[in-house]
Amino acid sequence: MTAPLRIGTRGSALALWQAQQVADRLAPLAAPRPVDIVPIETHGDRDQASALSRLGGFGVFTKAIQQALLDGRVDLAVHSLKDLPTLPVPGIECVAVLPRGPVGDAFVSVRYSRFEDLPEGAVVGTSSLRPAPRRPAGQRGHTPAQTGSRTIRRYRSGRSWTDTPGPT
Repeated sequence: MTAPLRIGTRGSALALWQAQQVADRLAPLAAPRPVDIVPIETHGDRDQASALSRLGGFGVFTKAIQQALLDGRVDLAVHSLKDLPTLPVPGIECVAVLPRGPVGDAFVSVRYSRFEDLPEGAVVGTSSLRPAPRRPAGQRGHTPAQTGSRTIRRYRSGRSWTDTPGPT
């Protein structure tokens, strides 16, 4: 029997969906070699209680997958581009990117139907490491951020664990 082409990815619904897209594209090219998806648990998957910034920020969802690739446990890896480190990892190359799907941020509120309806000085929660305004080193407290015509006084870190499904 021919050894399968092993695709390493996280076990979330979105990651598995993305890996399946790659597997479907590779299957005709790899035939008769089967294509298998290998779910890999990452540090970010194991510790779902801590804020991403406390886990070390970037790499918490990629290092285990990168190590599996370097160790030869998988032949290639599929991951969301947003989580990849900006600096190259020795021995690993990004050689393909799937076509981009719909993009956009989600605004969720029980009181307001649009982000623009938030009152002056509103508190906004985010699980992203990127959008919160940066404070100068040593400054404590909250930094106002101008967002459209509103000043957002505070961003609060959080962590979303909705198992994001892939597009339908």
